[in-house]
Amino acid sequence: RPDGLRSPGADPMLNGLYDPAPAGLDPELLRALGVRTSLAEVLADPGDLLARLADAGRTVSRGQLRALWTALAEAEEVTPPARVRALVDGKAEVVAAADALVLDKPALLPLLAGQPLIITSYDLAADLAEVLDLPLAGEEIPAEIESTGAACPVPDAVRAVLPTAPASYRAHDPLLVAGRSVPWW
Repeated sequence: RPDGLRSPGADPMLNGLYDPAPAGLDPELLRALGVRTSLAEVLADPGDLLARLADAGRTVSRGQLRALWTALAEAEEVTPPARVRALVDGKAEVVAAADALVLDKPALLPLLAGQPLIITSYDLAADLAEVLDLPLAGEEIPAEIESTGAACPVPDAVRAVLPTAPASYRAHDPLLVAGRSVPWW
């Protein structure tokens, strides 16, 4: 079907999701047939894009995936998908939507090993979670610093560059969050 194809020179965000249209055809004919040219055009039917993202046979880069999730955060009237493409330990995989979380707090990453994550810009995470009808990681993972740490002065070199920096910070060794040692918080 023509609407499953992308025209030559189409938006690179469509690569891997839509098959290339045959070369040498008139661009106006391709457009009239419904061959895809832009992400904005595809977002008019977000259900098709979500279905293609959930197709494990399609190839989508991590950067492309994040950009697509960011674009979908502003979509309206979306039927929540049963399957989504998420990052699992940094690798894109198609998983059951019920297993995925939308990452809204980067500090949670060390606590989410093996968890399928949908990652967009953090200011759009709540919007994307609503569009996809998925929970936010911050709502599902209770996490507070449990270790006490020791007060340390902020080095003068740092304060020279950042004059509004606090005079001290807390150093933890180990840093414990939600019962686990984490490298940062």
